[in-house]
Amino acid sequence: MFVDRGSIEVFTNDGVTAMSIAAIPDEKNTKLQFIPVTDDTTIDSAQVYRLKSAWGK
Repeated sequence: MFVDRGSIEVFTNDGVTAMSIAAIPDEKNTKLQFIPVTDDTTIDSAQVYRLKSAWGK
């Protein structure tokens, strides 16, 4: 999942499935929450990285 100033992108199954949506997240909101749709939903692994701005902010 990539979240930046103007979009949210989610990739699953080694990139086989992808979703992108235009959004402007609130900079103060730093929480991430996964809500399973079914009981058999699993997350095998996750990593979080803070990326530097390409715009120098």
